[in-house]
Amino acid sequence: MTRTPGSAPFDDDDLTRLSLFADNAALALHLAEGQRLRELRVLADRDRVARDLYDRVMQQLFGIGLAMQITRGRPSSPSSDARTGDHIDQLQEVVRELRRAIFGMEPGPAVPPRRRTSLMQLITMLARGSPLRTSVQMSGALDELPPDLAEHAAGVVREGVGNAVRHSQAAEVIITIAVDDELVVQVIDNGVGGAESVAGAGLHDLRRRASDVAGSFTVAGADGGGTRLVWTAPLP
Repeated sequence: MTRTPGSAPFDDDDLTRLSLFADNAALALHLAEGQRLRELRVLADRDRVARDLYDRVMQQLFGIGLAMQITRGRPSSPSSDARTGDHIDQLQEVVRELRRAIFGMEPGPAVPPRRRTSLMQLITMLARGSPLRTSVQMSGALDELPPDLAEHAAGVVREGVGNAVRHSQAAEVIITIAVDDELVVQVIDNGVGGAESVAGAGLHDLRRRASDVAGSFTVAGADGGGTRLVWTAPLP
């Protein structure tokens, strides 16, 4: 967003959108860097396993080859034939070990995505196919949330964003998730409704979630129209 010389200066709405865009871009870069580091760690671990396997197999093959040379240099006899059979068995065992190592290299246990990543994926899925613009701000130690609070945060986002997509006729929704002294999830849209536009079942679920964790839930009209949903929970 630029201004030509002599144009009107940026207003508060412009600055807010620019700030949200910068926050989202920083979050995307952070998530991409985290994914790249995880992939590098996986590759480094596989490289280490491959080196260890190579060293072990090479030592076994070298030992078997040396034993076969010794056996070959001796006169043919029942004992030398038996040793040759042992060498063949040893080679077959090396082949089996290689097969077990290769076919046993299944992907490791799935690492659950980081909380920021999973929440961004959820928001993207909810808004997919909708003209609704989404702006997301996340702050604080989201990855340190207990599993139950993380599940509640996802549930609040699911209900709040889903309501904005289905009922609000909004052009934009702003999702804020912050962890500081408490967990705060806020969803604001600029649609046509107010508190009454939130479906009754959705209100009941969000109140229940807040009650389950001794938190709070409010929904009211937003400044300039639309709906402001705020859900909070104390940290353990």
